Amino acid sequence: MLSCCMREKCPHCESEDTKKNGHTHYGKQNYRCKKCGRQFVIGGQDWFISDAQKELVDKLLLERISLAGISRVLNISEPWLSTYIEAKYEALPDDLNADLTMPEQSEYLEDKFDEEINRLEKKKPKQSKKYTEIREDFSEEPYEQNFEFDLSNDLLFKEVYTKERGARIQMFGIQLDEMWSFVQKKSEKQWIWIALNPYNRQIVAFHVGSRGEKDAQIFYDLIPDIFKQQGAFFTDYWNAYACVIPKEKHFAVGKDSGLTAYIERFNGTLRQRASRLVRKSLSFSKSLAKHIGAIKYFICHYNLQLKA
Repeated sequence: MLSCCMREKCPHCESEDTKKNGHTHYGKQNYRCKKCGRQFVIGGQDWFISDAQKELVDKLLLERISLAGISRVLNISEPWLSTYIEAKYEALPDDLNADLTMPEQSEYLEDKFDEEINRLEKKKPKQSKKYTEIREDFSEEPYEQNFEFDLSNDLLFKEVYTKERGARIQMFGIQLDEMWSFVQKKSEKQWIWIALNPYNRQIVAFHVGSRGEKDAQIFYDLIPDIFKQQGAFFTDYWNAYACVIPKEKHFAVGKDSGLTAYIERFNGTLRQRASRLVRKSLSFSKSLAKHIGAIKYFICHYNLQLKA
């Protein structure tokens, strides 16, 4: 009589407050736990994914490992993993966890000017000596003796102002770049447009699409207004940028200028850390939505790490 009153124990929370809940399609008796709501059958395999496993999944999604690899390592099913990451990608914030802080313009540009002087001191110590003297003792007499008004022989004019890198001491600029990727097959190219704030090195906007003017405009519209109003933009020579960015705020520069160094470095990090972006890999994206979600997931985590 006592055995008839015994209830099956929930394999998840070990509660005995359970009840029968119909049958499975295999004909086995199905049970439901009143405490945690989990359904189970006697002797069945427990497919419950613990919080610790989910936390590990979150970390592995940021590393150079495929979804199939995550499934094998953690012994979880790929359908469950696919459903899990879809929900996680859907919940990501549109602001990318970015801090939209702008530097104080005059102080920022003064720091960049000092960096250029220091660079010249190392590169051409004899020719840059007069600038060092002016900075250390700005009295009238040294100023008149050391400063040259002949711009054709002026070191700053020749080495900074007449070159592309001179823009860094004239304007605070957001760095823009695009990188190649594909979905399903290499002929289905998907270009990743990225905007980076050099002040805190966070990604403030991104867009995935073609490399034409239409997608350049979509990307530009995604950039927060504060940067469009108070800053400028440093890009490569791709024509689409010039079509959508106001001329007075656009500086097209080469890699040697160093004005897109941060965004170029981030591109390398993203391509090496996101398995679906690694060149000559079988871990390419089959779905555009998941392709975009994976990139957004990495960027949101990247920005959070920089905040910390």
